[in-house]
Amino acid sequence: MCVCLPGFTGKQCETDNDECIEKPCDHTCINTNGSFYCRCHDGFDLESDGRSCRSHEGKVATEARDLLDYDILAKRVQKIKKVMVPPSDPTTDQAISQLNDKVKLIIENIAQLRHQLNDIERHQNEYHQQMENIKPYRTEMQRINTLCDQVAGIKRTLNECNCRSYYSNRLEHMECLDCISHKTTIR
Repeated sequence: MCVCLPGFTGKQCETDNDECIEKPCDHTCINTNGSFYCRCHDGFDLESDGRSCRSHEGKVATEARDLLDYDILAKRVQKIKKVMVPPSDPTTDQAISQLNDKVKLIIENIAQLRHQLNDIERHQNEYHQQMENIKPYRTEMQRINTLCDQVAGIKRTLNECNCRSYYSNRLEHMECLDCISHKTTIR
């Protein structure tokens, strides 16, 4: 009984296994004699595990937003169309055309979502800026409210004194002034 080295199969271990069939790489798998190696797309670096790709900005390549390279998708669709589909099959051409339309629609929807997110971010920034601009006025409003409370207190004090007219009885008027000065000094 023969035991083959990893990456080979057959009666005499003469057949190379295609390890890339299992898609072990984040981006591109290159099958070699008895093994394989991975490559990353432009803008990505191969990680130390030899399989994962990370963008230059530090994003992991398996995240959907990093894998959406629309030019590469379009090239792959064209390549699959040439290799897998006979040019004379109108049903398949129609199906591929529909898939292309769906991909374009998805791309448009993603662009709209990005635009909406940018608008939301801009509105948030404007809101925070307006809140910063209002801060000095809040202090002034608190001062005005305090002064209004003091004026209301003085009015209540004046109403409680029930002074008579100065001309009718000068003595009672003096008592009223004492009442007012006493109550306002208490406040």
